[in-house]
Amino acid sequence: MTNANSTTIEQDIVGAKVKLVGDGVFTQNPWAPQVAIGAQYKKNRDFDSSLSLPDGTVPLPEIGVPLLLGANDDSGTDIYLSATKLWLGTPSGYNLLTNLTARYTKANMFGLLGFGVEGNDNAKVEWEGSVAVLISPTTAMGTEFRTQTNRLGGLAEEDTVIDAFIAYFPNKSISITAAYVDLGNLPLQASSSGFYLSVNGNF
Repeated sequence: MTNANSTTIEQDIVGAKVKLVGDGVFTQNPWAPQVAIGAQYKKNRDFDSSLSLPDGTVPLPEIGVPLLLGANDDSGTDIYLSATKLWLGTPSGYNLLTNLTARYTKANMFGLLGFGVEGNDNAKVEWEGSVAVLISPTTAMGTEFRTQTNRLGGLAEEDTVIDAFIAYFPNKSISITAAYVDLGNLPLQASSSGFYLSVNGNF
């Protein structure tokens, strides 16, 4: 979800991921990572929601921010291939976790600005990567990046997204992550960086 001048954009995401080969923890071949393939179906809930002005008027009924900026579709499916490797005792006795992902997508700003654009509706490969050092058995700190397609251009020109994070996972079911995130350019929003806090539970 994002917010620009009191405008809210939401999307639903349903995903599945399957391990293909390897084990990121127990297979300590010098170079062999754990490889997984996955898919995410994304549905933008505000593609054609009426965009209202601060005074409450609606000059463009049934035209949401994604449609106004030129997005072609309100939904799309990402296909991705991910390689993950845990390097035990590196560096300086700590454990190092690395990940590289190739994502085949036509999403604009992760799907928050819709999918595709008129005349450029094909999916493209974008890259994601992360590096994290496990400073204790329950705590990791690191950085991530993610490239974007930049189909819309102009006001919605996309940049590479980067963040720095610290994550705490007291057990297998709960994780808490705090991060500083820079989303690059966002339409109608002067500042696109800030702090992020996430609490996840799996039961």
